[in-house]
Amino acid sequence: MRNTNQTYVAKPLWGREGGGISIFDNQQTLIDEDRTTYYYQQKRIYQQYQEMPETTISTWNGDYTGKLLIGSFLINGKPSGLFLRVGERITGNLSMFFGITTTL
Repeated sequence: MRNTNQTYVAKPLWGREGGGISIFDNQQTLIDEDRTTYYYQQKRIYQQYQEMPETTISTWNGDYTGKLLIGSFLINGKPSGLFLRVGERITGNLSMFFGITTTL
């Protein structure tokens, strides 16, 4: 059950790169969303919204400022790496990506 006294995120059960994510404020007013059709129509999970820190990175096109997302992934059920992405408030497929992996 959602606690509607705080900003929250509605995410599709299966998705990628921000597809179908919606952010709502504590009055349940939509403040940002990605309406990627395929992902948007799935069942949703809800979590408290946490503002990501803003950072500036150097890219081949010069400096880029955006929100920093830190994630992790598993390979065969084992922790196998981290990734950093810098993009918009909802991280999309145009964000800057840096993967960090371990040896299996």
